[in-house]
Amino acid sequence: MAHLSPDACLTACRPGLPCTSCADACPERAIRVTERKVDIDPAACSGCGRCATVCPTDAISLPAIPASDLYECSRVRRADNGAESVPCLGGLTATTLRDALAGGDVTLIDRGWCAACPVSDAQAAPWEGTMRAVNAEAEALGIAARVQVRRDPLASWRAGAAPRKRSDNPARRALFSRMAQAGQRVAATDPLAGLPAPVTTPGPRHRAAQLAALAQGAALPAILFPALSVAGHPRDLTALARLCPTGALGITESDDAVVLTFDAVACIACGDCTQSGALAPETAPQGPLDSPTTLITRPRATCTRCKARFSPRAQETTCDGCARDTELVALAHGLRRHAT
Repeated sequence: MAHLSPDACLTACRPGLPCTSCADACPERAIRVTERKVDIDPAACSGCGRCATVCPTDAISLPAIPASDLYECSRVRRADNGAESVPCLGGLTATTLRDALAGGDVTLIDRGWCAACPVSDAQAAPWEGTMRAVNAEAEALGIAARVQVRRDPLASWRAGAAPRKRSDNPARRALFSRMAQAGQRVAATDPLAGLPAPVTTPGPRHRAAQLAALAQGAALPAILFPALSVAGHPRDLTALARLCPTGALGITESDDAVVLTFDAVACIACGDCTQSGALAPETAPQGPLDSPTTLITRPRATCTRCKARFSPRAQETTCDGCARDTELVALAHGLRRHAT
């Protein structure tokens, strides 16, 4: 059954910013997401793997599927074609398919049962999104191997039982859970305030290692990774960096400058940083991967009043604290003159 690693889960590590990718993808509605917790009901989980294919950080895992050049639905009785049998072809993760591509072309056998199967959630080709993404990676790397589908229909009466039939109650509970989460997201406060430190997640680094193995020493193209550009003038670079759940945004401080850096390998393109308006995504970065890169360099100066080092904006000579003190003194003086 599906297993969750809380240390790698965005919901568990980022209070107030729940990720619902796994719950949305689960055909059995066996996953319930609250503000800081993801619960997987083992009695309802079919082990299809659909949740693992959409988890951006690889926080959800299932029993390992061996790399193979041929994958078959487990509903096929007494398959004798040498294929690796899996609970759902739509549960094949990009990680599994990349491992398989190292040996050459990979074939998925489509028996024509998916659209009516409860595990596929009425999708005729539940593997399509993952297959397209992995093939795009292979094309960008310049390797010949591809994931392909071989349509070999069988009569529906020859299909074995699906791993589990969906029940109504879990679906109803999941519906109310998602409605509650939507209300929480609407009531969210300033995204730059009160966030915890970034957490380490295995997914992005593992992907980069797999791509490097497929590239066989060639430079990885930047188009396979997210890219950011500066779109605004953030007031607090440290708060902006803390928006990133995986640590892709980092801060380097010295007496002379504060530098905001970006590590594309660690980025999961969640969009948390771009919602601030200070950064914007680049759609088609060119050339080889160059990571980490410097996004913003802000020189530091000495406050003329308290002598502390700070990052000034245009024409500023005092730090924010001293500037606020000056404003408060001026306000108090004005109120006193008005009173007299």
